Amino acid sequence: MGRRRAQERRRFFREGRFRGDLCAGRARVPESGRDVVIPDGLIAIDKPAGPTSHDLVDEVRRLAGIKRVGHTGTLDPGASGLLLVCLGRATRLVRFLQRGTKVYEGSLTLGITTDTLDSFGAETGRSPCNAGPDDVIFAMRSLTGLIPQTPPMASALKVGGRKLYELARKGEVVRREARPVRVDRFELRAFDDGEYPVVRFEVACGAGTYIRSLAADLGARLGCGAYLSALRRTANGPYTLDDAYTLDELRRMAAEGRLEETLVPLSSVKLDLPVLALGEDARRRVSHGALLSSEEYPELSEVGCDGEFEVRDEERLLAIYRVTCTDESVSARAEVVLSPAREENAS
Repeated sequence: MGRRRAQERRRFFREGRFRGDLCAGRARVPESGRDVVIPDGLIAIDKPAGPTSHDLVDEVRRLAGIKRVGHTGTLDPGASGLLLVCLGRATRLVRFLQRGTKVYEGSLTLGITTDTLDSFGAETGRSPCNAGPDDVIFAMRSLTGLIPQTPPMASALKVGGRKLYELARKGEVVRREARPVRVDRFELRAFDDGEYPVVRFEVACGAGTYIRSLAADLGARLGCGAYLSALRRTANGPYTLDDAYTLDELRRMAAEGRLEETLVPLSSVKLDLPVLALGEDARRRVSHGALLSSEEYPELSEVGCDGEFEVRDEERLLAIYRVTCTDESVSARAEVVLSPAREENAS
């Protein structure tokens, strides 16, 4: 999948366009047996079903020879698809990438429930389902927008300082408060009829949405229960599976000493934030984390109070700012400063 971008990234390295991006480290990569400079940046991985998201983070640490690695949103072990992994200083962008809209394809089985809400749990009930495609579409529409959702017991959320899945393993069930989540789309893609129909769907949602819970809630709306039978993430913010490398591809390229070609450099990482077009003087100030005032930069009012925005120099991501409003003024403070602005005479 990510091969279509490999040639572009090789050119990026040859031309030295990483100038200004600090490196995550110089390490002897085990597979290649040679010292490789791994710049700060992001790798999009097509996670297979089976390993945990943390397993893939550990694998990238091993392949890149660095410790500072993190991902932007957990995929359950049984789920596959897009996992964004940040290296070095790019880990400072994790919280912004986590907020990006995520898109999933999956299937759920109607009429059967499990204790984990997916196919990996113990069956807890069966009730033949008479719902048809029109019933499913109607129920899906009722589960879009800003909706309350109760996290599943088999999750990493903490209650009383303890992770829910740890309590679930001991057979404990605790009260969980429903919390608002955003579901932009929940659409039927195919309906396989039968005593226990299989619904194939696509969903686009905000951070913190549990697709297992969404499947269970759909089954409850239809009066027969449901469990999530398969799930694949196809997009996270501006990134899709077309940007991703498989685990085998990453291992092969690491063995060839070409792991850096899979990397989106720090200054080129894309975020789901507005980009404010500021002048050269403002960009220079931003690169040092200076406070910006709406008196000097009226463009800040376009973002809105408490809104965040990117500042870029051409295509280079320089910083992320947040707008603060008071009765007296509108200003913006730096959340993250990444790169110095280019000087006109820089070589």
